[in-house]
Amino acid sequence: GTYGGGAMRLIGDSITISNSTITGNNAANGGGLLIDPFDAIVRLVNTTVSDNTATSDGQGIYIDTSPEGPGTLNLVLFNTIIATGTSDNVSVTGTGTFNLAQV
Repeated sequence: GTYGGGAMRLIGDSITISNSTITGNNAANGGGLLIDPFDAIVRLVNTTVSDNTATSDGQGIYIDTSPEGPGTLNLVLFNTIIATGTSDNVSVTGTGTFNLAQV
């Protein structure tokens, strides 16, 4: 996508992405995924997010916790790799709450 989420932009709902590879994508924000949560749970299970690029923030994943007002995102990683070769693998912005659990 132009604004964000080279592979996928998740807006609002809870989702589980499993047994997947998200690679080789490009966007302004969130080269791999852009997440606009509003009280959502996003689970990445047995998934690799790698070699994505963003011209601004979040080479792998960009999270905006306040697209529809302050929301809460619970990001759960299970046997998941997020790697871009830079320090900007995951970028979080906004006025909402972000919780990360690595299982």
